Amino acid sequence: LTGKVPASVGFTATILDDTRPGIIPLREMIYQTVQTPVLMNNPDVAGRFSQTLLDLLVLSLELQDHANAASERDLYARMRNYISRNLTNPELSVESMALAHHVSVRTVARTFARKQKTPAAVIWQERLQASRDALEQGRVTSVSQAALDYGFSDFSHFSHAFRKAFGVTPNSVLKQSVQVFIPSPDKS
Repeated sequence: LTGKVPASVGFTATILDDTRPGIIPLREMIYQTVQTPVLMNNPDVAGRFSQTLLDLLVLSLELQDHANAASERDLYARMRNYISRNLTNPELSVESMALAHHVSVRTVARTFARKQKTPAAVIWQERLQASRDALEQGRVTSVSQAALDYGFSDFSHFSHAFRKAFGVTPNSVLKQSVQVFIPSPDKS
């Protein structure tokens, strides 16, 4: 097994449930072997049978690894979508994401770590971008409204983070958007 699946040592004491690919036929083969031990009296049959069991186990482990990788990519996309949909929710947190996706907080952290990100940093970045968009598009009438709408309760902290992220103050973005939306007086 270690020759075919180098990481097999890490699978010690792993429960192979019915949702894993190939486990049902593997379990059935083991059950039949126990029920008819006479099959194992022939060394040739026993060798082929053992190899088949091993191949099924390796296949199951390999397919599970691929399924886990696809599931994790899908989980990351679902969590990013969840963040985007819940930016105005003051309860948006790593814990709420874990609860909404039926995974542990650690799984959330690992999923984001594979992308060299943290969930909190992504939430923070998305909220800052959404507040900037709201200011630029005139959907808010004040900097404090933009901050509160997107989960920032400390206005000075919001202004500092905004300036650090975008190189301009939120107030300057608001003033610029107001000038764009106010028609210039006709000088004719």
